[in-house]
Amino acid sequence: MEKFKVAIIIPSKNEEKTIFDVVKRAKKIGTPIVIDDNSNDKTEEIKFDKNIIYIRNKINLGYEKSIQIGFEAAERNKYKYLITLDADGQHDTNDISKIINLLNKGNYLVIGERAQLQRVSEYFFSFFYSLFYNIRDPLSGLKGYNIELFKVNNNIFDNNTLIGTELLITCIKKKYKLAKFSINTYPRKDKPRYGNIFKSNFKIFRALLLNILYLLK
Repeated sequence: MEKFKVAIIIPSKNEEKTIFDVVKRAKKIGTPIVIDDNSNDKTEEIKFDKNIIYIRNKINLGYEKSIQIGFEAAERNKYKYLITLDADGQHDTNDISKIINLLNKGNYLVIGERAQLQRVSEYFFSFFYSLFYNIRDPLSGLKGYNIELFKVNNNIFDNNTLIGTELLITCIKKKYKLAKFSINTYPRKDKPRYGNIFKSNFKIFRALLLNILYLLK
């Protein structure tokens, strides 16, 4: 797969310590699209390569809406494969090539499954998806998508209540081919950006209930 057909979507919020290195490694494989979610650190001052697509949100929109903006930019620029990659340096960019290989085999969605989950609510999510669909890590931030999956879902990545699982639901309900593989992750050097423990677990449990309703109805 040619590099110009692969977009690597990197949502970022106050990740000045890691974002440059993440982008540097990612651009060896595809075109990074950085969505700076109105960071209040020095992210905006970083001098990215001219071939990098950098978008800064005027206000804080959150993770899902930032990825939506990245997907729309990738669709406008006619990329075939879209990879979501966290900006905190936890993902091994070598796994991107594995995702591309699996997309080349006709999968519409590829999930990089972490060895260890971060929150108790994620284990409940994992239990449900493992039981019914043999998917252990539906909330992984490292995923690969065929652009056609985005298009068939009316160019919507997520309705902002499913925490990044809407295209997975679409893939399952339409019985499109998907794949998964185990990945290694590196520990964060500071606290996660997804909100405090109570708020993040509440959002994940709410999304799990909605997933169950959408998939089992």
